[in-house]
Amino acid sequence: MASFLFLARHEDCSAAFRDPKTFSSALGMRVHGQRLDPAEQHINEIDPPRHTKLRRLMISAFSPATVAQTEPLVVDLARELVDGFAADGKADLVTELTVPLPVTVIARMLGIPPEDRHDFKRWSDDMMVYGTQGRDTIPTIGEFNAYLDEQIRLRRASTAPADDLVTRLITAEVDGARLTDHEIRTQVRFLVLAGNETTTNLIGNCVYELVRRGLWSQVRADRSLVPIAIEETLRYNSPVQFVPRTCAVATERSGTAIEADRRVLLGIGSANRDESVFDDSEEFSLARAEVPHLSFGFGPHMCIGAALARMEARVALAELLDRIPDLELAPGFEYEKAPMIMVRGPVRLDVRFSPAVPA
Repeated sequence: MASFLFLARHEDCSAAFRDPKTFSSALGMRVHGQRLDPAEQHINEIDPPRHTKLRRLMISAFSPATVAQTEPLVVDLARELVDGFAADGKADLVTELTVPLPVTVIARMLGIPPEDRHDFKRWSDDMMVYGTQGRDTIPTIGEFNAYLDEQIRLRRASTAPADDLVTRLITAEVDGARLTDHEIRTQVRFLVLAGNETTTNLIGNCVYELVRRGLWSQVRADRSLVPIAIEETLRYNSPVQFVPRTCAVATERSGTAIEADRRVLLGIGSANRDESVFDDSEEFSLARAEVPHLSFGFGPHMCIGAALARMEARVALAELLDRIPDLELAPGFEYEKAPMIMVRGPVRLDVRFSPAVPA
């Protein structure tokens, strides 16, 4: 198995993010020689110039206007999910809120019919559990691919397709180029995997930090702290802890030589606690004026779904703050990290509170 060199400093990681010619994304986490057909490469496994064109096609489906149009749906869904446990006085926020919220949002954005969302959730769960182990290990990948192919076919055959994310990916065009059906399916699969996992862990980590540190009532009283809490969570408890690169040409960082073909890990979690960038970097603080974290990447590979993830986290927090003023961790609760090596988020988030009346 290939060994990795770990970049820990903020300066080194941000420089590597900005330099895809030197630090290539092409192999992802795969070992040398294990290359995919280009149509099977997720956008985070593609280098410029192909990445640049594909990103321009995809980012049009995550414009500020699209995120704004989606927010009322997220508000309704968050309210519905909180209604499901508000009267119980206890909940596991992972299974009852942080997992179903982003997967349902992306299903609605993709235009998945309500009657198919149970299967979509099952496929999404499998991708999150097995996805980092390689696509071939996902037991339901064939079902998911066939389903998406049919959704694409239906939209192409329609004279008036719905204005959803799949349709936008079909019709998006840059310099006369559009995605093939295979490319659309591949990128939708990536969006399901990356968007769900990041948002789930962001919300879970944020609630955990606020509650365990006794900050819940402070944020509830001053809602201007909500976006600060989200950014500080992204920094302090980064949902994605590192991302892989391959050094395409020999280079050096911080006086250390890196030979060509060396596998490298950009240590996002470490960089986000770099004491040369952040005062009291090991402390969770709502007093930071600026939080230049790297949790959504940097440079050409900056996460296209960052605005959507932030909006979902803001809406979920607002709903919890509105409805549950006395939220606290369940007695004896201990944070257990999700088993996937690259990510950080709780497996469960058991809380208790005074039962609330449904909204």
